[in-house]
Amino acid sequence: MWTTLLLAVSGLTAAETVSKSVVIEKPLKPTFDVVTTAKYWTKWHPATLQVTGDIEKPVKTGNKLKETAKIAGFTAEGEWTVSERRRPTALLLRMPASRLGDLAIRYRFEKLNRNTTRFTRELTFDVSKLPPALADVVRRQMDRDSEQAVQNLKRFIESGS
Repeated sequence: MWTTLLLAVSGLTAAETVSKSVVIEKPLKPTFDVVTTAKYWTKWHPATLQVTGDIEKPVKTGNKLKETAKIAGFTAEGEWTVSERRRPTALLLRMPASRLGDLAIRYRFEKLNRNTTRFTRELTFDVSKLPPALADVVRRQMDRDSEQAVQNLKRFIESGS
């Protein structure tokens, strides 16, 4: 579902957010640890081609990670900074001044019961500076990739990662 957020208005540009959730049949803390370990991102996110940096363990506030991703037929590299980390409930990654504006990804984790976690991934981006046809392609891909990512993640974690 697409929502234009006025919270992230910067000048004449408005950020857009794609939010996807999935219920994962694994406990909260191990789910948080897998999701926040960047070496696994290529296993579950369809746009992520490579991640470098401190990727072998769950990220910490201040960590920087370089991601190579393919979006709308273009391959690009950017640097994420972990802005906020509250284990086991939340993580915020930021990538300022990208071609898609100031990107942000927020992960939320909710314990549903002893062995079940709801994971929500919110991606905020800005396509206002792109040609309209390309902006539409990017919007559709962000939505499609985000849905596929949370479904892939569910399978990955439930299968024992």
